[in-house]
Amino acid sequence: MKRMNRAVKRTVLGTTALCMTFALTTVAPASAVDTPANNDAALYEAALELADAASADAADADTEGQSSKGQGGWDIALDPALIKELIEAFRPPADTPEVTKQTGRDASGNTVSSPTTGTFTSVYGERWGTTHNGIDIGNPVGTPIYSVMDGEVISSGPAQGFGNWIRVRHDDGAISVYGHMPANMLYVSVGDRVSAGQEIAGMGSEGHSTGPHLHFEIHPDGTTPVDPVPWFKERGITI
Repeated sequence: MKRMNRAVKRTVLGTTALCMTFALTTVAPASAVDTPANNDAALYEAALELADAASADAADADTEGQSSKGQGGWDIALDPALIKELIEAFRPPADTPEVTKQTGRDASGNTVSSPTTGTFTSVYGERWGTTHNGIDIGNPVGTPIYSVMDGEVISSGPAQGFGNWIRVRHDDGAISVYGHMPANMLYVSVGDRVSAGQEIAGMGSEGHSTGPHLHFEIHPDGTTPVDPVPWFKERGITI
């Protein structure tokens, strides 16, 4: 696709979601992140803005591919090889270490575990005009996902945007959220008691996702999400 002016780009990318699609190919863990739910217009606009600022090679990239509309809005599979700046905009610093299996302690001495292992691919914060309420960690499908603390499973199954999710209410009242797992890799059910570091699921790429990764959230008061990185740091775990 030759370089296009902004008006032509807008026609190609913004006419309809069936005309403008992104391809999902083999996505490296470093590029596996969430895509916006119910906000495809913002995705197109951001793609345009980033393409305008991109190198000639990125702006000339072919943007043919596949997307589909479901009950939760547009499921857009974005191959970052097409417009790499779209992913670069949300990638953590280059010196961010790989996430490893770690354990720490909270202020009361209770065990805390890292939620999975892999590449830290996306930070908590503002994105597409909304807030990305968690962090993304990429690794191959099936990579173990762990409960971060002791608690009770309160959700395990389909969830809009996540494909499937698990939520755990912990003994201190916090709720942790794990998203994008395949249905056949949910290893716990509602009502199950789980322990810190227990494998509760396998990583996947269901829902609004560009590739296999865990979307993880922590809600310390049971309602309000906070940035998991400093939350883990206070408990001796490096993300």
